Amino acid sequence: LSIRAAVEPRLKVLLDQVAVMDRHEALTRAVNALRIVLSSLCGFIDLNRCDPGHGAGHVVADYVNALRLFSRLDIDPKETFIGFLGGVLHDFGCAIIKRYNESSRMVRHAEAAGLLIDEALQNTDLNEAERLLTVYAIMAHTHYLKPQTVGDKVIQPYLDLLPDGAAFYPVWCTRWVDRLDCNGPRFPARHYLTLAEEHEDFNGNSFEIHKFNEAMMPMTKEQAGHPTMLSHMQLFANSQNNHSPYGKWDAGRMVELRDAHVGHLHRIIQAVMAGKAAGQPDENTVLRLWLNFLSHTIEPSDKGMAAADALEFQFRALPANLRAGWIAGFWMTMEEYKLWAHNLLFDLLGLDYHWLQLPLPGIGTSIDVREVIRIHHSWASP
Repeated sequence: LSIRAAVEPRLKVLLDQVAVMDRHEALTRAVNALRIVLSSLCGFIDLNRCDPGHGAGHVVADYVNALRLFSRLDIDPKETFIGFLGGVLHDFGCAIIKRYNESSRMVRHAEAAGLLIDEALQNTDLNEAERLLTVYAIMAHTHYLKPQTVGDKVIQPYLDLLPDGAAFYPVWCTRWVDRLDCNGPRFPARHYLTLAEEHEDFNGNSFEIHKFNEAMMPMTKEQAGHPTMLSHMQLFANSQNNHSPYGKWDAGRMVELRDAHVGHLHRIIQAVMAGKAAGQPDENTVLRLWLNFLSHTIEPSDKGMAAADALEFQFRALPANLRAGWIAGFWMTMEEYKLWAHNLLFDLLGLDYHWLQLPLPGIGTSIDVREVIRIHHSWASP
């Protein structure tokens, strides 16, 4: 509440106090601050504690998506600076509290991330306005369209518009980075990993229980009567446009990347519905490659491996007709990932080498983010 009280009456005033002059300075300062924040977190949090959809693989994806977006996004450098930091750091609350307990908490993963990052930012060169805006953007990244009730308390949506009705882009840019890993060829794999445990997730209107056997029905929610993995994918694909309340302020480079991600996701959905995909090998081969894809690329951690193993056991117990559609979907997800990774790594070629080295809490003092994104030999071909 103190962060909201300090920021919401002064959105434009605080933004004017962000001390960057151009895009390169914004990115340089943001990357330097990010490295300090992550190094300071290494002593007391571990990304391996996050659920397998929000661990190290997700953090790296957010980081490279932010580099890819902001290095070619034509907006105010002040907004770039805050949006970059907020976009990369928005999910670190998942290392403290469970991501899918949102409906029963006043302090959710976004607020926990903001409080955690607020402390870590004390070690950087950010001024007070920059720190407050970064923390606020992190807290506001979960895009609830209406008030949320927890017990007898009501959480109002965070402000994302200026008093004149214009977009407050530090918040929208943070959400843009979040959306780029909630769509595209990584998303089906990330969502699949979350199914290792029954959990609750938000559908845009309310919270719903996701169970593995129900989620794997190859049909929409309307057809099945409960949320399915396919309906979750379609929900995200259908909301990636400027007619949606989530995408209404998308512009420039964000539209380019968003639309490319939608194309990847639609082709995966089509493969599931058709029950076949070009070049698809037999079921056992696809499952072996899929297991490696999940645990070596999407979530390269012990927790990712454990979730992938548990899911394979559950998947093999499904009826053959259910498995067939998803075998095609798994294969197409890996094929689409190859295209995405190739294009992303090409876009990173012209960036400062030091921007590609990142310390990750619980993972290592510094890693080359390209090594996490690259197409891994363990699943690249049968």
